[in-house]
Amino acid sequence: MHIERRLQAWIHHKPYREHYKFIPLNQISPVLQHAVVAAEDARFYQHHGFDWQELEIAAKGDMEGERTRGASPSRSNW
Repeated sequence: MHIERRLQAWIHHKPYREHYKFIPLNQISPVLQHAVVAAEDARFYQHHGFDWQELEIAAKGDMEGERTRGASPSRSNW
């Protein structure tokens, strides 16, 4: 979105200013909060921070000389 807005400002010869509006966590739907967590790590609610299964897979891959990766399954395909 920022790239699009920056491009629009450039095309129209106007300054680009980023605008942020921080919202307190208690004003954000719990469903959205859980969706964001699940997007990063779908199994977070099963392991609560340390996914030993994914850590083991990442460690084995590292020992076998594979490309280094994180232990979050959602990021492993990047």
